[in-house]
Order: sequence, then structure tokens, then C-alpha cells
Amino acid sequence: MNMHDQDIGPGPRDISVDHGSTRPGSGGRNARALERGEVIDRFVIVSRIGQGGMGVVYAAYDPELDRKVALKLLLGERPAADATDASARLLREAQALAKLAHPNVVAVHDVGTFGAQVWIAMEFIAGTTLTGWLAAQPRSWREVVAVFRRVGEGLSAAHAAGLVHRDVKPENIMVGDDGRVRVMDFGLARAGLEASRPAMDGVGEPSTAALSIAMTGTSALIGTPKYMAPEQWNSQIADARSDQYSYCVAMWQSLYGEHPFAGDTLVDFIQSVTAGKRRRPGSRVRLPTWLRRTIERGMAVDPAQRWPSMAALLAQLERAAARARLRTAAAVLAGVGLVAAAAEGYRRWDVAERVATCDAASHEIDAAWNDDTRQALRGAFAATGLDYAPTTAEKVLPWFDRQADAWRSARNEACLNASVRDLWDDELVDRALWCLEDRRLGVASFAAEFARADKTVVEKAVSAASALPDVAPCIDPDQLRRQPAPLNDPDEPLDALAAADLNRSLAAIAGRIVASTSAAP
Repeated sequence: MNMHDQDIGPGPRDISVDHGSTRPGSGGRNARALERGEVIDRFVIVSRIGQGGMGVVYAAYDPELDRKVALKLLLGERPAADATDASARLLREAQALAKLAHPNVVAVHDVGTFGAQVWIAMEFIAGTTLTGWLAAQPRSWREVVAVFRRVGEGLSAAHAAGLVHRDVKPENIMVGDDGRVRVMDFGLARAGLEASRPAMDGVGEPSTAALSIAMTGTSALIGTPKYMAPEQWNSQIADARSDQYSYCVAMWQSLYGEHPFAGDTLVDFIQSVTAGKRRRPGSRVRLPTWLRRTIERGMAVDPAQRWPSMAALLAQLERAAARARLRTAAAVLAGVGLVAAAAEGYRRWDVAERVATCDAASHEIDAAWNDDTRQALRGAFAATGLDYAPTTAEKVLPWFDRQADAWRSARNEACLNASVRDLWDDELVDRALWCLEDRRLGVASFAAEFARADKTVVEKAVSAASALPDVAPCIDPDQLRRQPAPLNDPDEPLDALAAADLNRSLAAIAGRIVASTSAAP
């Protein structure tokens, strides 16, 4: 498990991240290497297998559950402020991953401290990073895209849970020996949205000396420069669309064998990224036009021009691939006089594939409302000690169930109107998706608030749950058209994308507002 950031093919090689070293001779930042047989909590150290920006990873044995784990230990002997920040980041990684239960996200088993150091016990993955997987042997573009589809599914699940990874890159993607793909290293993930400030604060004009960027400190960048989105360089919000950008940069690099942006210095590189000046793809690799265009949209400088979500990007990959297969099959069958029959057969198949894609999209709400969140709500209510709390919980649950059912139906209907019935144009679809995202975030926020319920929240829970906004307007064309259209002029009123950003922030405090205001006598 190599945790270092490596390049694939030519590109801005010197743009790397220097997090500090634990190699012998690195001075005060040295951390004592743990020996085989040493014990941390219940875990027995077996061997050291890698080092990341914030910690060393060991293979360890869990005797209680008789399994091998990957134990990540925060680097030691840091200055006090640095250690506090690094510890907080590592704990954040554990908290972020613990919220997810997805086959394409590395699982966290436990977290704790070892002296002044923090540790995380994670799923042990027998395999290699995406970088190693690509280097092992030639890979077809179909193989690479198949891996990235799994990566995208893991990120989509994280986004649905309100998490942003913020450091998507090949070295944070593991391909297991069993072929399973996992996204790991959520050490920079943060719930909700927040700004990232460039590391050049107070240091003047960056030069070649700035190519090695320390990621710690109060004015540090969040992420790995080669994969950071333009908005991060511009001190703007880093959200799920920033993850989408990094994902598409990594996919482009993996497919073409070179980074999409060039730059001999950090200044040149940043200018290329923020201006969207991609290098021309090499002639030795030829990709389908639909695939290149799909990735290019995900790398748009303006987040508003990217795909509405990772789920939308994945749906496009599948839809475009299905159409390409249809055209190929039809062309082959044309040679034997079966064009009409083949076209009709594959048309039906294509429609069925689109319907299945819509059905899958309708289950995005499941990450916000599911059996686990139901149980968390019941447990939180019961923990208040109120005799009527269990009864209240059972009265609240149907409101969430109905909202989730209505959301699934509306999401499916919007998708069918766009990709199957061809009734809606792109603008109407975008408005519907932003509206549905607002409702989904509302469900997630209220569910999270009720999972932390106190006696006051329980007292007013039913009225608060009944205040969940109606989903029906999200598929009503007349009401959707009355919403503000997306605008590019910053002097104009808030556009649909900005409204969506604001909704994300508002949704995170909606539960608290309702609970506190409804608590008044």
C-alpha cells in the first residue's frame, strides 16, 4: 500500500505535497517505527506497509475478531499546534468513513489514541493503488472506466451522506486482488461545505520554490495541487463538484497517461487550471468522443458547467456507453440485412437500460433515510428517558418514510421525463434536480438532528417532521419554470447554482432552527 503521490506519464511532476518526513535523519519530525509484536490497544503490529501525509500505516492483527487490519498511526513528534491539527484531521477521517457503509469505500473498524498519537483501524486491503494497478500491465480504456465507475459510486455515496473527500487522486484509490475498488484516505473530508485558502497567503508571488507545498498550518491548501479544482485555487467553496473535478482529472490522466494540465512551475500550472487550458491529448491513445466529452464537462472551470452530481456523471457514462454499443451492434447487423429488427430490439434494450438508470437514481435518498437512520432516531428518542418518547418516534417515522417515498417517485419521474420520454429540456431537468437535491438535504438534516434529540426536540418532533417541504413542486414544470434561471452575471440575483449552494448550508441548520423555534410555548 504505497501512500505517496506519484505521477502517471509526463505532466507537472514537481507539483507534489511535502507533508514532512519520518525517514531517519529528518530531525524533530521523526516518529519511532513500531516493531513487530508491539501492541496498540488490542491490535498487534505485524509490519509497516506505507506512509501517508499524516500517518504511517501498519499491517496489524486483531485477536478478538481474528482478522488482519490496516492500522494508521498519526505521525509523532510534531510541534504542538501541528500535532493538534493533524490529530483532528485523522479523527475527522475516522468519523467521515464511519458514516459510510459502501462496498467502494474503505471500512473503518475502530479509532483510539496511543499516547499522544491517534490511530485508526481500517479494513486491510490486499491489493495496490490505482497507480500500481495501471503500471502492472497495459489496460484498455474499458477496464479503466470500469474501475472509475466503482470509484464514482463510492464518492456518490459519500456525497449523499453529506461528505466531501477533497483529495481524490490515484493514490487514494485501492484496487484489491479480488478486483474490488475502494476509495480511501478521507483525512481531508469535511461534512458540509467550507472554503480552502491557497498556501501562498503572505508569501508573495509563488515561484518554482512553491512547487513543494506543505499542507499543514492555518493558511494551507486542502488537497493535492495536481488534482485541485479551480475554485480551490481561487479561495472558493470546495464541495462535491470539486471532488467531481478531481475525479475527472484522475480519470483523464489514467486513460491518456498524462495529466490534462501542463506547467513547469506552480504559477504556470495554476494558470492552466484556472483558465481551463488543457493540453491536447496524445495521438497514441484514442478514446470515444462521448467519453472524452463526458470527462471534459466534469473538468469545467465553472462548477455550474459540470455534471449536477456524481450520480448524474455516472448515469451519463452508462447511457453514452449503451448508445455506443447500440450503434456498433446496429452497424454490424446492417451487413446481414437485419438493421430494422436489430434497431427495434436494441431500442427496447436501450429504453430498458435508461429506465433501470432512472430507478437507480431514485434510490439516492436511501443514504439519508434508511434502516440505520431509523434505528438511530429511535435510540436517540429513547435515550431522553421520556415515557412517551418511543411512541413519539413511531409517529415521526411515517413522515420521513412518506417523504422518502415521494422523493424516489419524483426523482424517477424527472429522470424518465428527461432520458426516456424526452419531454424535458436540459434547463428544466437541471431545475428539477436542484429542487430534489434541496429536499434530499432537508431529509438528511432533519434525520441527523433527530438522531441527536433531546427532550425539547422530542416534545416537538411530530410538528417538526410534518414541516418537511412538499416534493411535488420539483416535478411540476410550471412551478419549476418560475424558479430563477441559472445566471452567469454575478451582479444579477442569486442563480440556481448559487441557490443550491446556499440550500446546502441552510439544510445543515434547518433541523436545529425548527427544533429551537418550535420549542417555544
